[in-house]
Amino acid sequence: MNNSEPAASLNHEAQSDRRSQSTHGRPRRHFAQSVVLHCPQGCGIQLGQILASFILDGVRHVHLAGPDGGHVKGLIEAILQRGGFDVPIATTWYEGETLESVIAFARDYCRQPPGGTQVVQL
Repeated sequence: MNNSEPAASLNHEAQSDRRSQSTHGRPRRHFAQSVVLHCPQGCGIQLGQILASFILDGVRHVHLAGPDGGHVKGLIEAILQRGGFDVPIATTWYEGETLESVIAFARDYCRQPPGGTQVVQL
């Protein structure tokens, strides 16, 4: 028996427990690997909270739609860097594009990863 197996099992269980916990009394959402983050009015404090959920759920691509996409991309990168997160999340933004065209690009770009592409609005 490998001594690391029990530790790995406990670590997996702890991660599963964290993934199913609620946020502020509400069940936490689970996200696809590819997300279109629609920010028609910019973003606020919700960005840090949703980014934490993205990290827990293994989101790999965040496509930003809305007038402040470039700014939101910079905020995401700053949060990841300051938090010391070493996670491979690719961010792209599409100012001036319709939400529908961003969704189409995200689906094509990611070649429909497991769970498809999910749209989230802040």
